[in-house]
Amino acid sequence: MSSLPKIKPCPRCGSADEVGVSIYEGGGVYVECTMECGYRGPASTSKLWAVRNHNAAAISKEPSA
Repeated sequence: MSSLPKIKPCPRCGSADEVGVSIYEGGGVYVECTMECGYRGPASTSKLWAVRNHNAAAISKEPSA
């Protein structure tokens, strides 16, 4: 099994250390932030797609320089 891509920081609070993949009883797989911001990325069916979907959403929300 291949390793997961690096998870991008939380698009709400910017935390890089407090984001991780969570699997819920109903079957949803998410990247979420454990900081008080309450961020939860798009629901997915696997850890790989949860990270890919989160990273795509995080890139689109990055502030422009």
